[in-house]
Amino acid sequence: MAVIRIDNEMDFQRHVLNCKQKAVLLNFWAWWSEPCTTMATTMARLRPLVKERYSLARADWDRQKWLVERLHIYGVPTLLVFTKGEIRARISGVVSAGELLELLIHRQTGMAGADSLRP
Repeated sequence: MAVIRIDNEMDFQRHVLNCKQKAVLLNFWAWWSEPCTTMATTMARLRPLVKERYSLARADWDRQKWLVERLHIYGVPTLLVFTKGEIRARISGVVSAGELLELLIHRQTGMAGADSLRP
């Protein structure tokens, strides 16, 4: 499963808002950010564990300013979890693969919020 690049409004509509089969984890990143590099490694480790239930997508902070503004993204990395087109969780900063996996499991069952997993 490849990470889906969100490059325009059509990509966002198709792969995030209209995705009904799986929840979507959308990663806002920037090439110049060391924390984003760390999160890219985390996402790569996580991908095989979540591929059945989640689609992984990413949007470039510098190139997708329209989406950054629309979703009120104030820093990178920021991860958003979408279910049936609605934001269910938001995480800003670096988190471990274990913390992220726990968040995704709880988001799937609706048992915990994003803030409960932050150190």
